[in-house]
Amino acid sequence: MSGALSPRACGFKSPDVGSPRSAVLLDTSQRSLRSEDATRVAVASSLGSRSLEADSLVSSVKAPRGAAGDASPRPGAWQLVRERVKVNSLDTSPIPVRGRQNGSPSETPLSPKQRDRSPPPPTSPMSKTRSENTSASWGSPRSSSLTCGRHTIAGYKQMFPAWKNQDTSLLKELSTGHFLAAVFDGHGEHGHLVSNQAKDYFSQNASILDSTDLPSAFARLFRQCNAKILANNVCEYSGSTASCALVDPKTRTVVFAHVGDSSMVLYDGGQVVFTTKDHKFGPEEERHIAKSGGQVRFFSGSKRIFSRGSDFPGLAMSRALGDRQATRVGLSSEPDVSPILHLGRGGMIVLASDGLWDVMPPTAVGFQADAAGDAQRAACTLATSARSRWPTLMGCLGGDIDDITVAVVKM
Repeated sequence: MSGALSPRACGFKSPDVGSPRSAVLLDTSQRSLRSEDATRVAVASSLGSRSLEADSLVSSVKAPRGAAGDASPRPGAWQLVRERVKVNSLDTSPIPVRGRQNGSPSETPLSPKQRDRSPPPPTSPMSKTRSENTSASWGSPRSSSLTCGRHTIAGYKQMFPAWKNQDTSLLKELSTGHFLAAVFDGHGEHGHLVSNQAKDYFSQNASILDSTDLPSAFARLFRQCNAKILANNVCEYSGSTASCALVDPKTRTVVFAHVGDSSMVLYDGGQVVFTTKDHKFGPEEERHIAKSGGQVRFFSGSKRIFSRGSDFPGLAMSRALGDRQATRVGLSSEPDVSPILHLGRGGMIVLASDGLWDVMPPTAVGFQADAAGDAQRAACTLATSARSRWPTLMGCLGGDIDDITVAVVKM
């Protein structure tokens, strides 16, 4: 959707301001809406409890003190319901059928309404809510502390309640003393497979980032990962975002690299200092796609990429990993790489899939994460808070709730 949904779009009407009964009607309407919202939250909580999947990791790291230059802030753009809220309550398209080719899974093309949905579930039931806590440290005992945490909650699809979580994340200490945090959000029938393959590749090949030329190193890592994914049958119409933060605790600096719309925000004392830009469709992206044989047009409230004269692939991003069909018509895997940014003593980084950013502005995220204390508690608080906000959109979004994954790094 292109902006915030108004009460009128959801079927609510406001009384005439000039009417003598306006105050009474408005008060009655507000009480009715509050009652309706409470009912929706109760229903969503009951439904969501059957499909909730949580995965938590905390890592406490000791790092030497240091300093680096400041970076100029860039404001972040946010709307109550961002363009990439993907659900259409009127969608009655059939479930895509998973096929096989030479013993390997293959994909059925999805309509633009279907392609951002999660894949069909395996035959085994979804795992129960699980929690994992580990800790590690490096550096001098006199040094300041760097803490990392992550939390993920599987979404809920009203028509398909057993569909799996397509989000995944990575927290990894590198041999160089750097720390890599990343979030991946899959899309398409096999999005969960693509996002996990990307996570594994980044983890196993993070040594590529041991370079003085980080923009080139990140470009190489993303390019090689994308080639590996495209070699699989599962990525015909499936892909993933990838958002990485490489932290140097010695110099208290961070560099961001990303494709897609899993945003990353740098905070200082809870205030936004820097935010990444989602990869949508500006004039430059549209020219590139047109040269590649594709076209960009509006569908279901947002711009999407299509093959010329076709209703596929219909992806709502200009950059991502995988997705062979979208790649053929101009989808790029080239990451945006930030300048070197400074992490102060109150510095904090939040990486998250759009399940968080679609319902919470960066300012609210920073306030809650800063007040939560340690990084693990902050990640859990943010994911849980975002999940609680999704049911309030049920009347306009068909009851679907997006997967939510949050990773937090605090100095």
